[in-house]
Amino acid sequence: WEHQCSELHMRLIVALVSVLGLTTVQQPPPLLEQVLETGVLRVVTRNAPTAYYIGADAPTGPEYDLVVGFAEELGVQLTMRPLRAVADLIPAVRSGEAHMVAAGLSITEDRLQQVNFSQPYQQVEQHLIYRRGTGKPQSLADIQEQEIVVMAGSSHAETLDALDNELPLLEWRSDDDAESADLLEDVADGTIEYTIADSTDFNINRQFHPELRIGLALEVANSVAWAFPSGRERSLVHAADHYLQTIRRNGELTRILVRYHSHHADFDYAGTRALIRPYASTLPDH
Repeated sequence: WEHQCSELHMRLIVALVSVLGLTTVQQPPPLLEQVLETGVLRVVTRNAPTAYYIGADAPTGPEYDLVVGFAEELGVQLTMRPLRAVADLIPAVRSGEAHMVAAGLSITEDRLQQVNFSQPYQQVEQHLIYRRGTGKPQSLADIQEQEIVVMAGSSHAETLDALDNELPLLEWRSDDDAESADLLEDVADGTIEYTIADSTDFNINRQFHPELRIGLALEVANSVAWAFPSGRERSLVHAADHYLQTIRRNGELTRILVRYHSHHADFDYAGTRALIRPYASTLPDH
């Protein structure tokens, strides 16, 4: 009997070791190791002036410049793909389609439940935007019967969703296909009444649509960061943090952000109208 019990005990130990060994074998290598082994960093982004766009000769944009430097530091090639909508970005990382998101995403409570973020590298503010001449709103309560349109899956949608209990009559909807620039243009031409935009998007787009105005400041100093797959394995996040710390210390981060944003900070309404008037009268609508 003692011999049988001892033999059974050993079989259980062997079985347990086998299961643990199988579990260890099945665990994927750290994400950073996967990137280095394949030699490719897969990134998803937004097609927007504040993130990534095709310039006269090649891809450009603040997120593009930042990620190019990150890929160079890792010694790998970069594949950067803009997705149709903001709502598609995080699912692309969660599914393994991409290694990271570099798209000017703000860190929000909802997103923190879905992905890991790098350290912040920029601060933006959320503004309620309206059209000049339609009356500046004094509060959200003043426009509860007028519709606000925002990007689906955006931090702006989260902001409005959080206000549902406080302002139950506030009317808003999210657009699955629109980018921030599209909604700002819709406000400028009167197609919609209000949208919410980050300060960076607003500063760029008011150069083309000088009728745009800030109605209310909704959020102050939202932190912008890169997003990575969730979980305890954070090897690629740590590599990104190290890179961002390096370019913050050597001044490259500031140079990139200034290159794309500083010249939009100053705005001259009369000058901008005078500049775009000849083009508006001669160029076709489509």
